[in-house]
Amino acid sequence: MSKDDRSILGWLAFAVAVLALFVAAFGLRDEGGASSASETGGGGAVAAVAPTVIDVTMSDFRFEPAMFTIPTSGATIRLTNASASSVHNLEIAALGLVSENVPPGATADFIIPPVAAGDYDIVCNQPGHVAAGMTGMLTVSGSSGSTGGAAAAPAETPTTMSFADMDRMMKAVAQEFPAATEGHG
Repeated sequence: MSKDDRSILGWLAFAVAVLALFVAAFGLRDEGGASSASETGGGGAVAAVAPTVIDVTMSDFRFEPAMFTIPTSGATIRLTNASASSVHNLEIAALGLVSENVPPGATADFIIPPVAAGDYDIVCNQPGHVAAGMTGMLTVSGSSGSTGGAAAAPAETPTTMSFADMDRMMKAVAQEFPAATEGHG
């Protein structure tokens, strides 16, 4: 293959990569617009919105999804323990809320009452589970639109978060561990 052929193929690959980036960016943007339309479109009254139910699976020292969003009006978290032998639960220490212990193979509903908007750490408070990484993040959103979207389309995944929310969360975690640079240049 000649040098000119490789150059042309390189530029073609670059163009395809840029095109894929634009398609992905506009696809995510349109997805957000589509959910906004479904949240406001429906013609139904906001008072008729069903309560939000979020399914969370607990297994092998992790929550799936590890990050999820509920409205400030509260929600029901349906906890399913997919572990073969470990009991799990979900604790939101900042709110003073702890679910019941869910035995392996069982499911339990954990009702979250109305709470203030913000980000809250979630953990499984069984001995050793936090150290093994069984942690996550609950985001409580003050927008009434998130309630309508979650109730109107149960198949829609409520675990998405904006890049700004993720940046804020990552910054908060990074600030918990300041760099020790004393004496290192």
